[in-house]
Amino acid sequence: MKFAHMNAALYYSYTEKAPKKIMRVIYDITYRCNLRCNFCYYWNQDRERPNIDMMKHRSELSTEEIKNRLIPQLKKAKVTHVTITGGEPFIKKDIIEILEAFSKDFHLTLLSNLSIESNEKLDAILKYVDSVKASIDLEKVFVSTRGVEGSFDKTVNSIKYLVSKGIKSLSLNAVLTPDNCTEISKVVDMAHDMGVKRVTFQFLDWQTPATIKGTPFLQKPEIFGTLVNEVTIDADKALEQINLAQEKAEKYGMEFATFPVLLPLTKEIIEQWYTNADYQYTTKCLVPWFQLRINPYGGVMPCMEYDVGNIRDLDLLDIWNGPKYKGFRKVIRKGLLPRCNKCCKLDKSYSNLIKIKS
Repeated sequence: MKFAHMNAALYYSYTEKAPKKIMRVIYDITYRCNLRCNFCYYWNQDRERPNIDMMKHRSELSTEEIKNRLIPQLKKAKVTHVTITGGEPFIKKDIIEILEAFSKDFHLTLLSNLSIESNEKLDAILKYVDSVKASIDLEKVFVSTRGVEGSFDKTVNSIKYLVSKGIKSLSLNAVLTPDNCTEISKVVDMAHDMGVKRVTFQFLDWQTPATIKGTPFLQKPEIFGTLVNEVTIDADKALEQINLAQEKAEKYGMEFATFPVLLPLTKEIIEQWYTNADYQYTTKCLVPWFQLRINPYGGVMPCMEYDVGNIRDLDLLDIWNGPKYKGFRKVIRKGLLPRCNKCCKLDKSYSNLIKIKS
């Protein structure tokens, strides 16, 4: 993947075109979900009703379209890595058949809340998926942040089952929020007790009406980051907990990371991220040169809310280097937009690779 970043940086430095090989595709297989996380793009309180209305009028890619249209196009584009996420992927009909189909040609990563009660589906993960990233939180705030009674136990039981069966690669991801920031290091203890070897803490993606208004490519966005007027967080406690999580992970022999803001952290960085909508952790992004997203309806997106074409109508490679995609890259080369400031794909290391040529 490092070579992909370097190659993307070379293209970024000279042109709005991108390499013909697309390294990674993130496929939002469905926006439907069995939880109602209060920090979610799709299902936080402000977005639930509009998204339900939107879904009633749009058809997700069928299993046949996935196998006979999407996958062949990914192969043609020489994609090597596919991440399936949602929503919750296990709500998708025929998900086992779909995982099997992807596993034949791609390194397959699955993002899931794992609050499923089906050994058949869990066994499909073991058989077809290379890497699993499970969304988790502290038990004491699970219902208040995830919105569904009993979901914590279901997630924990699924994790224990996968570990007991020798899963290849499993990591737990917790979003750092005002609700859990004073005790979030306990997630590392929880992971250790379950036999999980990697934990990540994700900084919250949040937006204000002003950052949305100031981002021109959000013409008719289906989804935003969590839309609020402001966020407050105890930055001292959050930093203390992150440092403690690091210490625990080292003691247990586990991997630990934060993203998109990388370790080491300071109180000022945490405070700026969570209280200043205009704070820029970095000023450059390479993602549109090596990766894309595909939404449940076949829409291709360089970023989460901007649809530049549909694989039902067009060839993926034609979209990848088509006028809309190149136009978006041209904008990003000039500088990140307000919506970009809290994106989970930001990576400060990109700046070291890029040399802009005028």
